[in-house]
Amino acid sequence: MISFLGILAFGFVHVVLMAGFIYLQIGIHANTRRTAEAVEALLGRREV
Repeated sequence: MISFLGILAFGFVHVVLMAGFIYLQIGIHANTRRTAEAVEALLGRREV
């Protein structure tokens, strides 16, 4: 019974951490895309 609860607790922590990392990565990606669009707008969308 103790090992089952340990596995359940570890699984819950693992799921929470993975979801947090995915959420963080999506946020970094969206912010990078927005920054790139802003820089392109400032440069007048010229080819570099």
